[in-house]
Amino acid sequence: DHFPHVDPYPRNIMKWSASDVFDLVFQRMKHDALMRYNKNSGGVSGNDHDHDDDDDGSSGKKMILPDFKLRENDYVLGERKMGGNAQTITGNGWLHHTSFLWNYDQDNMSYLTLPSKRPDYRGDRSHDEFLVKLESVYGNRNDNGSNGDGDGDVATVLGSMSKEVFFHHVKSSCQESFDLEEAS
Repeated sequence: DHFPHVDPYPRNIMKWSASDVFDLVFQRMKHDALMRYNKNSGGVSGNDHDHDDDDDGSSGKKMILPDFKLRENDYVLGERKMGGNAQTITGNGWLHHTSFLWNYDQDNMSYLTLPSKRPDYRGDRSHDEFLVKLESVYGNRNDNGSNGDGDGDVATVLGSMSKEVFFHHVKSSCQESFDLEEAS
């Protein structure tokens, strides 16, 4: 009854959650990251669909952040999956669950095999090539200045953007989209 405009089928639920909830979250994450980048580096910012190398008179450094989108049955940043989801559908009710990959132990990826059933856009890419950590995109800084992938440049410039910022944007997006009450 709460979402009569969302037909109770997995793809419809994912399209709704991508457009009405998560798109706003990732727009805000991108905005925050680009604002921090510009503040800390004097660089220009862009989207992953901005491929011109024109300098606007600033330092000339450009930071490109991938766009969030729904690709087949996956939420992706650019061309890389950054989470998993599932739905339970019974009668006229449904529950949608998403787990985003903020970080994970890279060594554990070696235990995973290439699944026989996979989305077309994945092709034969390994888990390392197919998945992306949100932390590596939004530059959460470790004590040593790196973002966990051995590339400290973006992380050093962005500073302390953290999963707490991500949680904040998820919460505020949900509060704007739904009638929520906090419980402890």
